[in-house]
Amino acid sequence: MERIDYWGAFRRRWYVLIVAIAVGAAGGWFARPLETPQPTRYEAGTAILGSSNPGVTNLATLSALARLGEVPERVANALDYEGDPLDLAAQITTTPDQATGILWIIATAESADRAELLADTFARQLVKWVVRTGTETSLAEAEFLSAQIDRLADAIADLEAEIRTTPIAESSLLVAERDAKIRRYGVLVEQFDQISNAPRPSSISVLQRARANEIAPSSEYLSSIPPITRAIAGGVIGLLAGLALVLVLERTDRRIRTRGAAERSFGLSVVAEIPVPRRKRRAIVYKDGRVSPGVAPLRLLGAMLSQASLLPGSKAGRNGSRGAQTILVTSPEPSEGKTYVAASLAAALAESGKRVIVLSCDFRRPLIHRLFEVTNEEGLSDALRSGNGRGMLNSVGRSTGLPNLVVVPSGSRAENPAELLSSERMGRALDEAREAADVVLLDTPAILSDGDAVSLLDEADSVLVVARAGKTTIDEARRTAEVLERLEAPVAGVALTGGA
Repeated sequence: MERIDYWGAFRRRWYVLIVAIAVGAAGGWFARPLETPQPTRYEAGTAILGSSNPGVTNLATLSALARLGEVPERVANALDYEGDPLDLAAQITTTPDQATGILWIIATAESADRAELLADTFARQLVKWVVRTGTETSLAEAEFLSAQIDRLADAIADLEAEIRTTPIAESSLLVAERDAKIRRYGVLVEQFDQISNAPRPSSISVLQRARANEIAPSSEYLSSIPPITRAIAGGVIGLLAGLALVLVLERTDRRIRTRGAAERSFGLSVVAEIPVPRRKRRAIVYKDGRVSPGVAPLRLLGAMLSQASLLPGSKAGRNGSRGAQTILVTSPEPSEGKTYVAASLAAALAESGKRVIVLSCDFRRPLIHRLFEVTNEEGLSDALRSGNGRGMLNSVGRSTGLPNLVVVPSGSRAENPAELLSSERMGRALDEAREAADVVLLDTPAILSDGDAVSLLDEADSVLVVARAGKTTIDEARRTAEVLERLEAPVAGVALTGGA
C-alpha cells in the first residue's frame, strides 16, 4: 500500500476542502429543528385548599406526601395499576402556593381523561390519607388522656382515704400532694374535652377538580443557538469531513503522482522529470530562433540517451557506435506528454550538435508538427504509401529553423497505421534516416491504446516511456512494463511529466 503524501493530497484536492467547509457552514447557518411528529400530551391540575393549622399539616409536607409513601400506593390500588406506584408519582408534579394556601397537583398524560383521572385520584387519596391519619391521631390522644385521668382519680381517692386515717398534724404533706393531683386532673379533663369535641373532618379539602389542557410542543435547543455559532460549528465539521474525504479519495486514487510511485509501478528508473505546459498555453518547442524553456530539462536526458552504456536496457547503435541512434518515445495512453517530450528531446540533442531526424509515427493523433510549426500536408504516411526508392524522406522532411533538426510529420491520415509502420518501406525509411542523422527519434502512438508501433520496438536502440503525473495509473504502468518486457524492448527508463 502506497504511503500517502498528506500535504500533497490536501494541496491537490483543496477544492474538496473548500466545498466541504462551505456546505458545512451553510448547513449550520440554515439549520432548523427537524419537524419530528410528537404525540399530543395533556396536563390537568387539581387544587387542594390546605390548612393554616400546623397541627394538621403544611403545604410543603403535603407536597412531599403526595409523591411519597402511602399515597402513591393508594392511587395505584384505586386505578388497578400493577406497576411500580412511583411510576405513577413520576407523572405528577406538585406546586405549593404559600400565599394562598393552595396546593396544585398537576398530572401529565397522553389523553385528557387520563391526565384528569391521575390528578383527581392523587388529590383524593392525599385528602383521605390526611383525614385518616388525623382521626387516628385524635383517638390515640383521647385514649391516652383517658388512661391518665383514670390513674389520677384512683391516686386522689387513695390519698383521700389515707388523709382520713392520718392525724391532722401529720397530714399536711398528703393534703398538698392530693391538691396537686387534683389540679393535674382538671387540666387533663379539659384537654380530653377539647379533643372529644373537636370536629373530625380534615381541615384540607379539594378546592377544584382537574380540567385537562393540551400541552404546546417544547421549543428545540438548536433554535436557541445563534446562526453564526451554528455556521462556525458546521464549517469545522465540514472541514473534518473534507479532510477525511480527501484521504479516502487519495487512498483509492490509482494515479501515479510521484517519482517513487512511478518507479515502483513501472519497475523502471525515472530518468527525467519534465514540466509540461498545460494544453491552453502549450509552448512551441522552437520559434524565432529560440527554444522553449521546457527543453532545458531534456539536455541531460539527451546526453544520457546518446551514451547507451549510461542507461540500463539501451543497445549499442546499429552503425556500431556507442550512441543510441534510434530512440523510440511512447506512453501507456494518449495525452501524457509523449509528443512534447519527443520534440523537446530532439531540440536538446540538436542544440548539443547532434544531427537529429524526428519521425512522427503517430498517424492517429499527430501533434509534433504543431510544436515545430511546420506543415503536415504531406509526411511519413505519404512517403510510405508512395513506394519511391531511395530518398523517400527527402520530399517530406521539414526544416525547423533549428540547425541539425529535421521533422518528418505524419502526413495525411492513414487507414492502416500498423501495416504501414511494419512494412518493408518503413525499414528502408529508418535506414535512410540513420544514414542522414546521428539520432533518429520516433514519436509513436500510445502502446496500450493503439499498439500500431509495436513492430518498431525491434528497430529502436532505446525506448523512452513517458508517463504523466496525475493521469497515468498504476495499472497502466504495470501493463506497459509487462508488454515491453515480453517484447524484449530496450527500455532506457521513464520520463515523468507533470503540469507546469
